[in-house]
Amino acid sequence: MDFCSPAGFANAVYQTLRTSPGGGALHAPVCSTWVFMSRGSTLRSPTRPLGRGDSQKVADGNLHVARCAVLCILAAAKGIFWLLEQPSTSIMETHPSFQKMLKILHVRKLIFDMKDFGANTQKRTILYSSHEEVDDLLLHKHPRKRCHSKEMVIRYTDSSGKSRCKGGRDLKMSQTYPRERLA
Repeated sequence: MDFCSPAGFANAVYQTLRTSPGGGALHAPVCSTWVFMSRGSTLRSPTRPLGRGDSQKVADGNLHVARCAVLCILAAAKGIFWLLEQPSTSIMETHPSFQKMLKILHVRKLIFDMKDFGANTQKRTILYSSHEEVDDLLLHKHPRKRCHSKEMVIRYTDSSGKSRCKGGRDLKMSQTYPRERLA
C-alpha cells in the first residue's frame, strides 16, 4: 500500500493503534531524496531540508518523513518500541516534522556499519529509537571476514571539470539487509 496515499497512511495509523504496548515498530523512509548523492537534483541541504518545491519525489519524501514522525509519536504515546533507519549521509533529521518529534520525544541515535552484521558493503547506517537498549544491538555484531567491494558510488569529473558522483550498479542492493543466518 502507498504510504503517501490517504488510505496507506490510515492503514499505518491503524496498525500502530492495534499494536500492543511493549510491541515494536520499524520505519525505513525512502532515503533516495535525502542522501548526499541526490542533493544536486533535490536541492536539499541542512538549511533547506524541504528541497525543490517542483519535484514530486521530493514532495513524497517530505510527506513520508512527516508521517513517520507522527507514527513515532503515536507509538511512543502507546508505549511501543520503535526504530527508524536511514543511511548515515541522510539529512532527513533536519526535516521540520522530524525536528518537532525530537523536541517531543527522547530519541536515541545509534550509528553503525552494516558490514558488522553480515552485509557485503560497509554502508554506515543510523538507527533512531525510542528505547535506550537499542545500543545493545552492537553486542550482536557478526562481521564478515572480508567486506566485498561493490560498485555503490561512481565518482567522476564532468566535461566542465566539476567533480560529480552517481549511483553505481550495486547501490539498490544496499537497501536490503543480509539474508544469511547469523549463528
